[in-house]
Amino acid sequence: MKNEKPTIEGYQETIQQFIQGLKNELTEPANGWSIAETTYICFYWCFVHNAWRDNVKINKAQNLRILGEWLPNRTKGSIEAKTMNVSSYAFKLAKDPNYTIHHEKEIICKGYKSLSNGAKLIGDILPVVIDFMGVNKQMQYNAKLWESIPCRAVPNWRIEELIQEHATNEK
Repeated sequence: MKNEKPTIEGYQETIQQFIQGLKNELTEPANGWSIAETTYICFYWCFVHNAWRDNVKINKAQNLRILGEWLPNRTKGSIEAKTMNVSSYAFKLAKDPNYTIHHEKEIICKGYKSLSNGAKLIGDILPVVIDFMGVNKQMQYNAKLWESIPCRAVPNWRIEELIQEHATNEK
């Protein structure tokens, strides 16, 4: 297990709980990507973004394999294209003064350049997942959706940093 890189695998139960909350508040699309599929992609995007932002090396191929197991009806190419759609929407959010999302020039998630597709479902789900995963430094969320989510996730490599930050803020 030496030099083991983080994976999205540990988030599966949290993502499933998150999906249940979203399904109570959003209408399932008649065709295209489902709420569950879009949520998995939004979580994956946040995971990759946070790793890039925090300079943590991950194995993209390994994470795509895990995601492919969770989304058996989607190809690797469609998963990557949808992730680029999420990058496009996230880049729009990054330009909003209510959001503080790390980006460098036109890059918002290394490895996933923006590919625009105006899918409404991404716009419904991504802002909540961004807050949930700690991508946005200024929490801006849909309170109704947020209340339906049972817990808050943070990348496991940031836990010590957040504990220290909390201890400093309490002094």
